[in-house]
Amino acid sequence: MISGSLVALVTPMDSRGGLDWVALERLIDFHLEQGTDGIVAVGTTGESATLDMSEHKEGIRRVVEQVAGRIPVIAGTGANSTREAVELTEAARSVGADACLLVTPYYNKPTQEGLYQHHRYIAEAVAIPQILYNVPGRTACDMLPETVDRLAGISNIVGIKEATGDLQRARELIDRVADRIHVYSGDDATAAELILLGGKGNISVTANVAPKLCAEMQAATLRGDYATALEITDRLMPLHIAIFLEPGLAGAKYGLSLLGRCREEVRLPLVGLTDGTKLAIKDAMIAKEHAGGDLDCADADQDGDGIDGNEDGTLSGQDLFLIAVNFQLTGIGRAYGPPTAFEGTFPYLYENDGKGYFTDISAASGVQVRHPATGRPVAKGLATVALDVDNDGLLDLAVGVVMGAAFGAVVTSFTNDILMPPIGLLLGNVDFANIFAVLKAGDPAGPYAALAAAKGGGWLLNFSSSLGPECPMENIAAFFEEAVKGP
Repeated sequence: MISGSLVALVTPMDSRGGLDWVALERLIDFHLEQGTDGIVAVGTTGESATLDMSEHKEGIRRVVEQVAGRIPVIAGTGANSTREAVELTEAARSVGADACLLVTPYYNKPTQEGLYQHHRYIAEAVAIPQILYNVPGRTACDMLPETVDRLAGISNIVGIKEATGDLQRARELIDRVADRIHVYSGDDATAAELILLGGKGNISVTANVAPKLCAEMQAATLRGDYATALEITDRLMPLHIAIFLEPGLAGAKYGLSLLGRCREEVRLPLVGLTDGTKLAIKDAMIAKEHAGGDLDCADADQDGDGIDGNEDGTLSGQDLFLIAVNFQLTGIGRAYGPPTAFEGTFPYLYENDGKGYFTDISAASGVQVRHPATGRPVAKGLATVALDVDNDGLLDLAVGVVMGAAFGAVVTSFTNDILMPPIGLLLGNVDFANIFAVLKAGDPAGPYAALAAAKGGGWLLNFSSSLGPECPMENIAAFFEEAVKGP
């Protein structure tokens, strides 16, 4: 039976909206080269809803012909009309498709009994393996697990593409029907988890743009290599999210246009992407270098050396601009992935040697923590910044908090030069440099007229540079240790 990375293939179009058969042939060859396990031809990502009947049938025929039996071809033959679905399914069978994918009828909102009768009728009318497709977010029609259970008893219904993104639903389906039919993911962001639950593959939109990585992820899950599968999923997550900021097929086409594989044209009522979404997709593609080196960026091979862009064995200033998390505060879309799609990430800790080079001590420091049950990273972060804060010619690295040899200097510079001045202005030209609080009286006990006098007295906290030389970290620690003990 069909399994692995199954691309929901786009249908390339020319500048006037006509079908681009030459680009389609090249796109199929691209997937064969990159390790895709199967192709879904003219499904919803293939713009089946805006193709006429003859275009739809011809698209299926050309994909089957070009693939020539090298990998399975699943024809998208679902329709709002049962009779139309039968006609398309028979056309796919007649040209040699290996199976058909049938989306639930949209807009009509049939009952569960109506869904059962619809799919049963098609299965009995056309002798070809058929995969159900449930995507209620698009169809406004949810095929419930109990209906899938009924349909799983029909001999040529062999699978279901479950695209709700609900892993609890996936678990229920797998428990109910996995002994009779395959359960496939239809949600890129949660595909790895679904397969780890017992699914057999993913029918993917992202695989249009990142076929090799998607195939590697699917292969890892199916052989039980959960760590590799989850690592690749983490690498792909920014791309999953960016592609679906607007309709996924438009996002996939734009990504392919960046790779020179096809044009980004879509048919009305779909339109081209906004500039913000284009930027998000491009940034995700560059940062992940998912598709074999077609995009130009400093570091992109993702071969395990992290962000050593020039592959000189060290991490230096020219490499560090690539460390930033791909979620951007641009004012468009989400600045942070949805919780169901972005469960966690690995923080990274780099130690500054004082000469502008950094050593990755993430693993050794213990900051990279996985969930004991799922193996997924459990940390979250929003930004990493590399900059010369103190203007000493050396690059300082800030990841949420500042690390390395320049710690004190960075914090002092940030508080004194960036944070406190505007706060002081807002409060009426307050100078924080001489504002302090006495934590413990010294000798003399005070009161102190100014910061200079207080320095020789007791323990103090200077509000302008609380982590600077006026109040070193070891002094703060010692103070609180003594305070806990009491007088």
